[in-house]
Amino acid sequence: MIRPEPPSASATNEVSRFWGGNFAGPGQFFSVGNIVRFDASPPPANFPFPHATEDRLVDLSKPMDVLGQLTLLQTAQAVAGGTSPTLEAAFDGGLVRAASNKAYVLEGHIGRSLGAIEITADQIQFHVATNPNNGKQ
Repeated sequence: MIRPEPPSASATNEVSRFWGGNFAGPGQFFSVGNIVRFDASPPPANFPFPHATEDRLVDLSKPMDVLGQLTLLQTAQAVAGGTSPTLEAAFDGGLVRAASNKAYVLEGHIGRSLGAIEITADQIQFHVATNPNNGKQ
């Protein structure tokens, strides 16, 4: 996996590392299932690991092409070969679990910050923090 970032991405400005709606989202270049081609370069030396493992700065001065579009099933099949057997393997042994059971990879870990595992729907929960000082909803 790679993480394509805008050419203006900065290690010190988190917001600069996200694409706007003119590039990302349904019907845009970076849309789920799109098969795309673009030129990109590795990030500058000051980009922190582990994210720097996958970060790539897209060169917007060169052609960017959508070569095709996969259905959700085709997308799942296409990425299946990139899954890891466990979360720990997905992050090259860098996964840390806090007392809260929150999992993360420490800054500076030389290894992947992107990974995939296969799970069933009953194995995942989503939480929305309504107030950072007040727990989860």
